[in-house]
Amino acid sequence: MKNSPKNIISIYYNSWVINDKPSAREQLSDDLLFRSPNDSFDSADAFMDACWQFSEYFTKFNLLHQVYEDNKAYIIYPMDKIYIGEFIKFKDGKISEIYVSFNPTL
Repeated sequence: MKNSPKNIISIYYNSWVINDKPSAREQLSDDLLFRSPNDSFDSADAFMDACWQFSEYFTKFNLLHQVYEDNKAYIIYPMDKIYIGEFIKFKDGKISEIYVSFNPTL
């Protein structure tokens, strides 16, 4: 299904890997709510403006674990020496909320 959470996740993370900012942004709701140990953003544009500079570090996404339920997903992936967990909500076929957890002191 085109707008299934699993398909949206696939397109979104692949967009980071191939450095396709418009495609990544297209998967996000305008009023995206993003929270992490280091940052908080209340719009997709603010999130993309601040975070896209890190896209060069995303050469691949090895999703170690994925759970999908209705309009929610939880994924875990490694980045360098840490593991990152993301709880993601979807609304109207787009990512509407992202909650990131990791240990920022590692």
